[in-house]
Amino acid sequence: MLYRYLAILGRQSFTAALAADCASEQGKFWEYYDILFASRGPFALTNGRLKGCAREIELDEEAFGRCLDSGKYAQKVKEETIMGLTLGARATPVFLINDMMLVGAHPFETFREIIEEELQASQKDQAPGKQK
Repeated sequence: MLYRYLAILGRQSFTAALAADCASEQGKFWEYYDILFASRGPFALTNGRLKGCAREIELDEEAFGRCLDSGKYAQKVKEETIMGLTLGARATPVFLINDMMLVGAHPFETFREIIEEELQASQKDQAPGKQK
């Protein structure tokens, strides 16, 4: 599974994406991601709150703060956001499964069905005597 940013909700979502990569430097991307998505309210993605989330999952706060304040991952977030918009993504989450775009949160069963269908189609395409 690959994770790409789609920072489309303004400056705060852009900064949150930077913060997630800074957490990733310390091996805690998914822990940080979980805290961010559990955050609610008008101040959920302020710099102070983003740094507070780092403290909650016991990141090296000084290293995290330097990383976040430097904007180290800004170009990456910009490029990934542009790529997502180019592909037609206009909301999050968005999942690309082969050539199919699945928008929104879905139960595990939905993913299982799609992946099984894709695997079956792939097996048919690879059957002996099948021309590509």
